Amino acid sequence: MCGYLQDTVCVVQLQNSLIESDRTSFINDCGIKYIRYNIKSLGTILDEHIKTKEALDIKDIFARLTTDTIGSCAFGLDCNSLKDPDTEFRRYGKKVFSFNFKDAILNILANDWPFILKLFKIPLTSQDVTDFFMNALKQTVDYREKNKVHRRDFLDLLIRLKNNQSVLDDLTESNVEGSGVLCCCTQCLELPAYMNRCSRSSPTIDQCIVESSNKIIPRLVVEGLDSFDIPKMSPLKLQEVLIRHDQALRFVLRNVEVYGLENTRMTHSKLDFSEYLCMYTLINPQINIVGDYEMDGIIAESYVTGRGRSNITLINGKYFHNIKFDIDDKEFARNISVRQFYTTAYNTYYFSGLVVGYESNEFRTNAFMNYHWKEVSRNFQTGATTYFEQCSRSSPTLNDCVVKSANKVIPRLVYGNEPYNIPHMLPLKLRKIIIKNNHDLHFSLRNVEVYGIERTKMIDANVDLLSNRANTHFYNPRIIVLGDYVINGKIINVPISGNGKANITLINGHYSQTVSFVINEELYIKFVSSHLSYRTERNIYEFKNLYNEIDFLGYQTNVFLNNNWKEVSQSFQPEAADAINQFIVSIYKNICDIVPINEIFTP
Repeated sequence: MCGYLQDTVCVVQLQNSLIESDRTSFINDCGIKYIRYNIKSLGTILDEHIKTKEALDIKDIFARLTTDTIGSCAFGLDCNSLKDPDTEFRRYGKKVFSFNFKDAILNILANDWPFILKLFKIPLTSQDVTDFFMNALKQTVDYREKNKVHRRDFLDLLIRLKNNQSVLDDLTESNVEGSGVLCCCTQCLELPAYMNRCSRSSPTIDQCIVESSNKIIPRLVVEGLDSFDIPKMSPLKLQEVLIRHDQALRFVLRNVEVYGLENTRMTHSKLDFSEYLCMYTLINPQINIVGDYEMDGIIAESYVTGRGRSNITLINGKYFHNIKFDIDDKEFARNISVRQFYTTAYNTYYFSGLVVGYESNEFRTNAFMNYHWKEVSRNFQTGATTYFEQCSRSSPTLNDCVVKSANKVIPRLVYGNEPYNIPHMLPLKLRKIIIKNNHDLHFSLRNVEVYGIERTKMIDANVDLLSNRANTHFYNPRIIVLGDYVINGKIINVPISGNGKANITLINGHYSQTVSFVINEELYIKFVSSHLSYRTERNIYEFKNLYNEIDFLGYQTNVFLNNNWKEVSQSFQPEAADAINQFIVSIYKNICDIVPINEIFTP
């Protein structure tokens, strides 16, 4: 609203004031006239419900009363939501206070790193809500200015300020009795002096972001920023944090207090408007997290359970963030996705009332957690990188480490990982796969389900970080592909056509992949090319409804395909190998876009 009336960052503040001799017509006209009218309407509705003896939702009825009052006093509109609860003003008013996962991420950014929202012009409300209230405001302002309508309300004061007119006359010309009054004023706010603005066209914008952030963070944590509704975060207080909740482990913290955020520093920033990408790294020497915990599940191959007080300390942490966004024609950021993960040099844990296996002695159970601190940390994170061990690039056993790490990752990764856009693979579901499409044959699968990926093992690896190439060899004893097929053309010079259910089984498959990559100046891996080939010891094909339900001919064709499975496999292999290759590389890319190489391969 303020952005329309004045092209500045501004807020409207209502504050209680004592005025000795002056009185405001604003409280007289708006606060009394319209409130009395709405309360009278409320009384009418209550009378009707008393007569009909129908149940009445008191919370809803007073919310509608509030909506009508705000609409009258702030927007100069007769919302009429007391009589009609489904009015547009009421519906969009509810949307303002709705809360989902995206809103949670935006609120975290607003509280912890508000300069990101300012830099990208990221709104905290959805576009349809903003458009509705802006249009309502603009239409009302245009109507009043065009027809010279004057109502002594809040909107009229803003219109006068917009037109550089005085509002003091209205604030001093009434005879309302009483000394306690509501004074309405507007105040235009600029960013605090310690928040430096960075020019997006500057070649040093990344350096500017780092320098500005390191000035902002300590003051923002300690002092907060009331004008932007940012609380003090020394300590940061949270009601509940769900650390992990899946089949393996449930861990939740309540009444949380986080200490040490004021010591956070930004070491790296990369803002790329061409790719709509912002990456930055934060470091902190020590963060303490205190709260009431509940835990139940498997950690370090042991069953742990308990509830009580907890104290978690993260020492020398690095926190990596990756923000993807789009910019619309109004220069607002849209479709925002945030990915993050962290590493630490060491963690310490204390949990009262913790039981590990059959051991309930508090000293021994906490000694177990601290001895296995790396495994505990991996269990408490949700990122894919928590599954594998870091490998030293200078180690002579680098390739063995890669194989070992990959075989720890795969059984867990098949459960999916939302922060890294890695899908659930038990089974892997795909909408469509085009196996072959040329003048000889068209063969495609829809509604595909792939079973058996969790049985994949890495057999061998050869990672060369000097030439930026990696060769890997995977083995899977059995992969089953189900789906709805369409086929038309020739296989081994035999005409074939039909559509229906398909079942393709690949037995004892060996999959060899070669990837080449570059390491950019921010030390992230970017894949350049990749190639995959595979061989199997046996394939089994079953296609229902070949030749439009001619059972005998369909049966004979399936027998023919399975007797000549090697030739059939060779005709499908280039396209099938390319599909497998693209899928594997997409997983690599999703991880490496967020995790720098030094956190995967240590120096």
